[in-house]
Amino acid sequence: SNSYVGNAWRTACVNIFDAYGKSLVEQGVIAEYYSSSAGNDVQAQINEVRNMMSEGYDAILCIAASETGLNSVLEEAAERGIVVVCFDANVDSDLVYNVNTDQIEYGRLLAQSLADRMNGKGNILWIKGIEGNAVTIARSEGMQGVLDNYPDIKVLGTAFGMWDDSTTAVEMAKLMSAYSDMGIDGILSEGGHAIVESLIEYGYDVTKMPIAEGEMFNSFMKDWVEMGLDAFTTAQPPYLSAAAMDVAIKVLNGEKVDKWTYIDLPTCSSVDE
Repeated sequence: SNSYVGNAWRTACVNIFDAYGKSLVEQGVIAEYYSSSAGNDVQAQINEVRNMMSEGYDAILCIAASETGLNSVLEEAAERGIVVVCFDANVDSDLVYNVNTDQIEYGRLLAQSLADRMNGKGNILWIKGIEGNAVTIARSEGMQGVLDNYPDIKVLGTAFGMWDDSTTAVEMAKLMSAYSDMGIDGILSEGGHAIVESLIEYGYDVTKMPIAEGEMFNSFMKDWVEMGLDAFTTAQPPYLSAAAMDVAIKVLNGEKVDKWTYIDLPTCSSVDE
């Protein structure tokens, strides 16, 4: 059960789930799989999980639209003997298994790389993910924890790009219009290619603009290589959906599995890399 599907990461995540599910069916590991996307509507996702429960699935994987809003229905599923694995956006419950990267560390890595390359001073714009989303909250905590150590780094403005190029482009246009004349020295972002396009549009030399970019979107990585950006990136791997399926299968097979499984964060810090 996926919530929001309006960006490339979520599309890739669902596609990986479907492709991996098909492979496991062909191998005889599982009999059936199914995926759906309810949007950022907690009640719609609750209804979808209830449908999965009534269909008799042995395991339910979930990217929850709310950190707390789905707890009761997911715990009800677990109490019925269904293996529940949440990933990407996790749920705090002893009855639920969770798979994720360390989101606070994700934010810390981005902010520290930017602070280092800015020598601890200058003006920045900060593009976050989805407002109220548990992942965004945790990443922002990690980023803010680093920024608190650098009083000479000033955040001129923030916006929520929803990990989507078109949304980020609109938000960056607003921020650049408001703050470009003040001088921008760095970008702390989860906005990808739209960040680069906006900087170029406003006359900034992107080869000299430190960018700490969350997510390894293909378009941004191409920009990095073709333009020689001064960048650092880490990413939430969309294959978390497959990792969550592995956890569910282990539990169903009677293996002892920790309630939390952490997947390593990939990083990249140079064109060569």
